Amino acid sequence: ELDWHLVGVIRHRHLAEQSMLSYLFSLSQPEKVEFLAPKPDVIKLEAELQEVLGNQSRRWMYYHLLQTKSLGLAVWGGLEPGVPAWQRWLLPHVYPGLRTLLFKMLKINESTSERCLRKVKMLYDTLDDRLSDGRAYLFSDKLTRADITLASLGAISVWQPKNYTGGRSANLPELDLLPDELRTEIIKLRARPTGKLIAKLYEQERLVIA
Repeated sequence: ELDWHLVGVIRHRHLAEQSMLSYLFSLSQPEKVEFLAPKPDVIKLEAELQEVLGNQSRRWMYYHLLQTKSLGLAVWGGLEPGVPAWQRWLLPHVYPGLRTLLFKMLKINESTSERCLRKVKMLYDTLDDRLSDGRAYLFSDKLTRADITLASLGAISVWQPKNYTGGRSANLPELDLLPDELRTEIIKLRARPTGKLIAKLYEQERLVIA
């Protein structure tokens, strides 16, 4: 089993999202990690997941979450014991400027947020259609690296699925504390086949850290 939290962190820090999983595949015996094989159709879907769930979904959620300072601080690690104390102390003081800078750099506003949400829903439409034949995963009944990518990048769109952190503390806001409009959309996404697959991947495939 892979530590998806680690994979997610690495993927988030490196825009060439396929490179880490390809590297892991190169270190292993191919027959033992067939699910990591960089097949063209899988790589193509991974790129789409990266663009929509790795970029667009965050712009949509940042628009809603960062409007409220307490939520923004929690999302940015302000409540996480693992973050150095000096950073947790500094964050509230620089938060307004950071938020303004982020919104400007990523062109986040109400209009772009709505457009990003539409892209997320369109991707869910595509993935739901793929799953409509009853397959267990994105490519037939076998786990592939595309499923890992979906779980890693799509977790935020369904907000902390069960076993999201693999036993680690997260200190993220509970769903009922999120803004009404955002919470409503998350609940809808959770109920869709793709949202259910993300939840299943974390619950059944995620490595739990004791």
